[in-house]
Parts: sequence; structure tokens; C-alpha cells
Amino acid sequence: MIIINPSLQHVPKRFIIQSLEKESTICYGILYGMSKGQFAHEIRMNINEAEEFIENFYTTFPIMTQFIDDIILI
Repeated sequence: MIIINPSLQHVPKRFIIQSLEKESTICYGILYGMSKGQFAHEIRMNINEAEEFIENFYTTFPIMTQFIDDIILI
């Protein structure tokens, strides 16, 4: 199992299901242009939490910024 959020690396698997849902949603959401507001709605969190989650994703995977820029240019 690959865990995107590095803060969950040592958390027992049974406690990370909800986080995996968030990670899956943000991965697909990024690819399809989901806004942070839509992400917050889908995951049932407030906009500030969603923004922090998205920022953590880009910090963890900085290559995604270039990937998104490349897709937009195509």
C-alpha cells in the first residue's frame, strides 16, 4: 500500500482508510481540475482543511506542479 501523506507512515492501517479516500480524491481531482471548494465538499471538510491537504500534497509531490503545467500546455 502506498501512502501519499507522509505523516501517516507509522499509523496502523485501520486508521488510515479515511485519509486514503482523501488522497484518492485529491489525486484524481488534480488530474481533472477539481477546485479546493469541490474537494472540501467531496471529502466533507472545511475549505481551510482542504487547502492545507492540497498544499501538503504538492509539497510531498512537487513534480505534480510541473505535470499539471505540462498538461495545460498540451
